[in-house]
Amino acid sequence: MTTSTTMPAPPVTTSDLEAVGLTTLEVARLIYTRKHYNPFREHFSESELQRLSFLRWQIEHGRVERG
Repeated sequence: MTTSTTMPAPPVTTSDLEAVGLTTLEVARLIYTRKHYNPFREHFSESELQRLSFLRWQIEHGRVERG
């Protein structure tokens, strides 16, 4: 089975979104949804997500090496 990784989206400002015709309310909803969206929620339990988040933090702060 092959897995794919997703590239992070390029930064977009609120004014960029409004420039393409979104209202202030639509921009706020989009930002909220993106901030709270977790594509792994259906694959992992909450405790597994917490462990993975902690492991990511450890790697980012040099406490654990990538293996």
